[in-house]
Amino acid sequence: SWTNDGQYLAISLFNGVVSIRSKSGEEKVRIERPGAVPIWSICWNPSKDEHTDILAVADWGQRLSFYQLSGKQIGKDRTLNFDPCCVSYFTKGEYIVMGGSDKQVSLYTKDGVRLGSIGEQQSWVWTCRVKPDSNYVVVGCQDGTIAFYQIIFSTVHGLYKDRYAYRDSMTDVIVQHLITEQKVRIRCRELVKKIAIYKNRLAIQLPEKILIYELFSEDNTDMHYRVKEKIAKKFECNLLVVCSQHLILCLEKRLQCLSFSGVKEREWL
Repeated sequence: SWTNDGQYLAISLFNGVVSIRSKSGEEKVRIERPGAVPIWSICWNPSKDEHTDILAVADWGQRLSFYQLSGKQIGKDRTLNFDPCCVSYFTKGEYIVMGGSDKQVSLYTKDGVRLGSIGEQQSWVWTCRVKPDSNYVVVGCQDGTIAFYQIIFSTVHGLYKDRYAYRDSMTDVIVQHLITEQKVRIRCRELVKKIAIYKNRLAIQLPEKILIYELFSEDNTDMHYRVKEKIAKKFECNLLVVCSQHLILCLEKRLQCLSFSGVKEREWL
C-alpha cells in the first residue's frame, strides 16, 4: 500500500513484519508485530485532513492496529474475533471496511470501532473495496461470488426547543444550542443508535446500553453534560423518548415506560 504522496510503500509479510520502504526500495521503517502471525492486509488512510500518514494493519492474530509512518503505534490493538483477509478505507478515510473468515464484510470507524455488518456471505471474504467518492462496497469471496452493496447512513437526531442533538461520525453526539450556536461533542466510542433530548436530559442509546445525561446547571445556556444514569441492557426499539424521570421505548405495537435505573414501570399495547 502506497502513502498518499506516493513516496513510501508499506509491505506486510507472512512472518508478522511490516516493511515501509522508499519508492527506490530502501527500507526506512521495520515494524515487528508481536506473535509473528501473518499480516494479510494493510492500507494507508487516504484522508488529506490527517496530520500524519496512518497505516491500518490487520493480522491473523485477529487484531487491527494503526501505525504512523515513523513506525509508532497509535492506540491499542483492536480485537476482531476473526482472521481478517482484507481492509479498505473510504475515499475520505472516515470509515473502514473489512472482511475475512467470519464470512461477512463489516463497517468500522477510522479508529477501528465496529459499527455493524454490511453483508453476510457463504464463504470467506478475501477482498473488499469501496467505490471512490461513494457509499458503494464490492466484495469478493472464496466461493467465487461477488457482491455489491450500497451503504445508507441514516440521520439520528433529537430536538427540544433551542437544543438540537445529532449523531456525528457514527460514534459521537453533538449538542447544538440554536440561539447561542454553541456546540458540545460527546464521544461515546460506540455506535450511536438513538438520541432523545428533553429539557436538561439527554439519552443516547448504544448497542448494549443507554446513557442518560443531565446538564450541570439550570442555566438555559449551559452546555456541560454529565452522566446521570446508565442502563446496561440491550434494547431493540423504533423510537426513544426521554422525560424528566423516565424513558419511553416504542417497540412496534408496544410502548414501555422505564425508570432511569432500567425498571419497566408501565406498558401500553
